[in-house]
Amino acid sequence: MMGMIRAMLVHGMLIIGGDKTEASFGASAITGEGDFAGKAVDTLFLKKAEGLGKRVADMVLRLNQLDDNIK
Repeated sequence: MMGMIRAMLVHGMLIIGGDKTEASFGASAITGEGDFAGKAVDTLFLKKAEGLGKRVADMVLRLNQLDDNIK
């Protein structure tokens, strides 16, 4: 996994994890198999996605503030 993260950083990407340890893989959901087959996306996965979205939005705001201070 560190090799993939290193490659992403080399290409200028930011690494932002979920808002909780359980959401470390970001916005992912199990659908179409086992207990989740034929059902809407479980709220557990939607909450993880929402938490990641909030962290990304917060990072964008911080980066914009830094950019404004530099100019």
